[in-house]
Amino acid sequence: MENNVQIPENGSILRSGLVFKKAVLEASHDVVISGVFDGKIISSAKVTLDTTSKFTGNIKCKDFECLGNFSGTLEVTDFAVFHNSCVLNGKVSVGHFSVEDGAVLNTDIKVNRKINTPAAAPVKK
Repeated sequence: MENNVQIPENGSILRSGLVFKKAVLEASHDVVISGVFDGKIISSAKVTLDTTSKFTGNIKCKDFECLGNFSGTLEVTDFAVFHNSCVLNGKVSVGHFSVEDGAVLNTDIKVNRKINTPAAAPVKK
């Protein structure tokens, strides 16, 4: 596979050379995109755009990893990684993220990190 991206046995791979137009993909497992995808992906797991990917549309997922090209709206509930080969254009909402030197991000990023605050001490009477 391109760039040594690994996914579990129960994941899906959309290989380089495949083109999906106006597609909707719903998954409960990891997904790797290596081709051209125009549409929407909803996954309760991780979505990875490989170095050969060109994605246009919307992605909503738990975790996200970008090594390719993304244009659209991205909503990540947990963690996103933007690698040095990533080119991203659009809007991003994420729990927390990491950006490698060289990644191109033309975006507004909204961080929705949940902060655990300690409970207030009980008032003594």
